[in-house]
Amino acid sequence: MDINEATAKALSAERAASGLTIKELAEKSGIPERTLIRVLKGERDINMLQISKLAPIYGMQPHEIIVEAERYIARDRWNAVINAGDHIMNAEDREREALRRAASGDYDLAAYDDGGRWGNGDGYE
Repeated sequence: MDINEATAKALSAERAASGLTIKELAEKSGIPERTLIRVLKGERDINMLQISKLAPIYGMQPHEIIVEAERYIARDRWNAVINAGDHIMNAEDREREALRRAASGDYDLAAYDDGGRWGNGDGYE
């Protein structure tokens, strides 16, 4: 997640908490509705002038919006680490299952039965 996407999430959360519609927010901030929609969806980069117009409407300072955005980024990174841990655990589970199956003879390896194509099978041809 980049700072623009995170800022969009922070601003969207503040808008939802305030109960303001896009139209009301546009009127109060002087930012066109269409621009606000694109900014809040993360489809358009937001600039500091826009943040400085929106922050007071939410009773905040512009830097507080950025701090909130940084929290979204930190959470996103933390979730990525947790998800990576899940992937590692799944890989470990797959390895354990493969070893269990190999030990119990649940399947044969292709190299065990090569149809004599490579000699008599003793590995020294």
